[in-house]
Formats: sequence, structure tokens, C-alpha cells
Amino acid sequence: MIRLLNVRLCAAGLVVFATFGHAPRAEADPVYRVTLAGASAGGSWSVVGLGLDKVVSKAFPGSTVTYQTSGGGFANIPLVATGRVEMGIAQDLELQIAGKGEDPFKEPITGVRALARVFDSQVSYNIVSKRFAEEYGIKNLKDIAEKKPPLRVAFNRRGMAVSQINEAFFDAVGISVEDIEEWGGQVVYAASNEQVNLLTDRRIDMLTNGLFVPNSSILQAANSVDLDWLDTLPEAVDKIAEATVGRPYVVKAGAYAWLDHDVNTVAHGALLIVSDAADEGMVHDITKALIENADILASQSKSLKDVTPELMAKGTVVPFHPGAERAYREAGLLK
Repeated sequence: MIRLLNVRLCAAGLVVFATFGHAPRAEADPVYRVTLAGASAGGSWSVVGLGLDKVVSKAFPGSTVTYQTSGGGFANIPLVATGRVEMGIAQDLELQIAGKGEDPFKEPITGVRALARVFDSQVSYNIVSKRFAEEYGIKNLKDIAEKKPPLRVAFNRRGMAVSQINEAFFDAVGISVEDIEEWGGQVVYAASNEQVNLLTDRRIDMLTNGLFVPNSSILQAANSVDLDWLDTLPEAVDKIAEATVGRPYVVKAGAYAWLDHDVNTVAHGALLIVSDAADEGMVHDITKALIENADILASQSKSLKDVTPELMAKGTVVPFHPGAERAYREAGLLK
């Protein structure tokens, strides 16, 4: 039985409806009703839901994928593992933490499998106001550790993998939250939009976050505040990438009009995940549809522009679901 919680898009704002379960599989003409747990409404992950819905409805007319807001990957993993939603989005680091049962999980969660990688280039930003950087002679993160300025910095919200990644950059150069406060600075935890507002209002000197390049919020901030992007020394980048299941990444000068130097940083990816008990036929069908219509997903946003069948089949810290693995092998993407 399919249970629908159905509400409308109205002037008051976006209300998401959730669909639990999927229609009985019929070989001739399967119709799927899938709920995808993402993050905030209108965020970068929501475009994955939009693209996935277009792909699945094209391949299987009458099918739908409904995007459900959530607290992000840490929340999505148990939702998927327990079958409360059919599919979710999670970062590699979140999946690794869940598999080990580390905080915020009380025990290991191993009942999830990968369906497809949807991006691999969410970049760690360390953006500082140019005025502050010039006043204290700061060009990279190591300079902060050495010069100990009264830095007011915003990390992403607690309980999110991106916040842990943010802190890993400071840990790699020997800076703790306590150090920043001892130097007369301040650490706040805020969502992306709030970070930008704090920076443009000059209530913080620096923000650190995981975003795509270019990012509209950073473009907006540059209209009000002169910005600089602090470099990270290569040896620290390697350490951070290993600790956070990321990869070294170089943002080239010119990526923003104000960026006049290359920046060494780390990029991270995220995947569509399903329960290990998910119907193999459904997972195979959806994976195959994504392989054959990767261009539809890639066209939804600049953040997804690099999506290809090869990227989808890129491995992670959890194994592919057998249905997904079969689809990739059939397409020659896995040996």
C-alpha cells in the first residue's frame, strides 16, 4: 500500500510531500514512487531531487521522485537504513562515520548501499575579508596559527559533516576553537546564508564552508566586502583529504573576479544511497535510467555539471547495491 502525505505549493512557501513505498513492480511497465531525503529546501542537494525526478519519470512514465527535506546526510543514513525513505543523499565522510558508529551515531549503521555518485567537487572554502587579511598579514591558514589574530570565524552548523571538515582544516595547522577564543576571537556556527550575512554585516572576519565553484552566496558577499581565499599548504591538504574522505583540489585564479591566485583545498563528494534491502529490480532500473540520462541530471545546476556515468560509478566507503552494480557492469562502467 502506498501512503501519501500530499500538500500543495502555496504562496506561504514550499511544503514538501512525502511518498512512502513504491508501486508493485511490473516487468512490462514499472511505475515507481520514491522519496529522496536530501537537506534544506532550495539548497544544492534539492536540484539532485529535481533532476532525479525528471530522469525517472522519463524512463518510467507515471513514476515520481519526491524530495523530502531533512537535516542532511547524518539524518538521511538512518532514514534509508530503516526503510522510512527509499533513497537519500549522504557524503562519503558521513557514510564512513555511520559505518564506524562514531558521533552522532550510537552504534554502527551498515544497512545502506550506494546507488550513484552525484557530485565530487564540493569544495572547502576559507574566505576572509581582505581588510582583515591585510591588517594581520595573513595569506594562508598557517599564518593564522603563527600570528594569532583576534579572528571572528563562522563554521557551518554543528552536527553536519561539512562543519567537521571545516574544523579539520584548522586542526591540520594546529588551531583549536579554544585557541581562537584565547586570542580574543570568536567562533560561531551558522548555516551558509547566515554566514554570508554575518560577513557582509562585518560581524565576522572569516567564513569556512563546503560549497561549489562558483557559488552565488560568495558572489553576493563580494559585492559588499573585499574578499580573499586563504590557501592551505599542500602537506596540510593531503592530511585533511585523508581524514575527511576527500581529495586534494586546486581552485584556479580567476574562478572569481577577485581571486588572483590559485588555492589549494579539498573537494568532497556525495552519493545517492538506498537500503541494502531495497528491491534489486527497482535499484537496477533507476541506476540504468541515470546512466542513460546523465545529461538531464547534469543540466539541473552548475553544481552538477560534471555528472557523467563514469562519475556515478565511482566507488565509495560503502559497496554498491547489487542492482546498481549490475547496471554499471551492463554499461561497461565496472569490471
